[in-house]
Amino acid sequence: MPVPTMIRSCLAVLLLCLAGLPLRAEGWSYLSGGPGGQRAAATCELAEGGLFCLSLTCSDRQELGFALQFPIPVPQPVEGGISVDGAPAVALRFERPVTVGGPAVAPWSAERDLALVEALRRGQRAVLRYDSGSGAREQVFSLAGSARAMGQVMAACPAPAAAGMPARGDAAPAVPPGSPLAYAAARMEPLCAAAGQPFDPAAGLIVPTDLDRDGQPDAVIDWGRGGCGTRAGFCRGEDCEMTFLHNRGAAGYVPILTVAGQDHEVVTVEGFDPNLTIRAAASDCGRSEGPDCAVIYAIRPGGMPELIGRF
Repeated sequence: MPVPTMIRSCLAVLLLCLAGLPLRAEGWSYLSGGPGGQRAAATCELAEGGLFCLSLTCSDRQELGFALQFPIPVPQPVEGGISVDGAPAVALRFERPVTVGGPAVAPWSAERDLALVEALRRGQRAVLRYDSGSGAREQVFSLAGSARAMGQVMAACPAPAAAGMPARGDAAPAVPPGSPLAYAAARMEPLCAAAGQPFDPAAGLIVPTDLDRDGQPDAVIDWGRGGCGTRAGFCRGEDCEMTFLHNRGAAGYVPILTVAGQDHEVVTVEGFDPNLTIRAAASDCGRSEGPDCAVIYAIRPGGMPELIGRF
């Protein structure tokens, strides 16, 4: 069986048979749908015994967490650690799979995992060291595409209530109405502190918009304008990470989408839901050159984005 076909098959098993979804042959992919409303950023690598998959996943029945799909089923919990680009490993305990042959999941810990997700999104290479009962082993994963795929998961998966996830990152809880800046500051202040600089956002960090044309002011955060020398971490060429916040009145501003692009436009056609168009690099449409890529989402009732296509 060709490797791309094997990877597609393994990811489908990992995500509870999400058949028919478009996947890249290598790197990270974002998948959603299937039984239980599964959402996952996942990648697979060839390993002894078959394909080995790592994912960040949640569903309607499972809170956010890291998951491993082993080439050979494991009957017990697995202790492991993930190191990104040679940094000290972050220890994780993957619980015994609920079903035989299913993924082993490490329950979410905000204190531990927010920083790990950030590192995985920015890094180039991750090494998983683990012991599944047959001795110490390691598996290397490329992080190509992880920033986009994990950003989509963090925007789509609610914060586990028991974990007490703080208001930062793409999956942060709603912030008070009228304060998208508080959402931005919660993510940027730790990064700026690590750089030894204060959080001093540049003009254009937060742009007001009306995503669903309901008359309520929504917002988009251009993370490339977060200041304190962090632009390189959020941008690739002219494309920079953007998070769209939907205004839900008393519930506050809720992140609904994180994508990379250069700018955006909301287009309304009578009789149809508003369309959000992201202008991005030609490579986002699989082109090596030529015109920019238009990534189009329909904004469904309640502010829920649905990808229409890339053109």
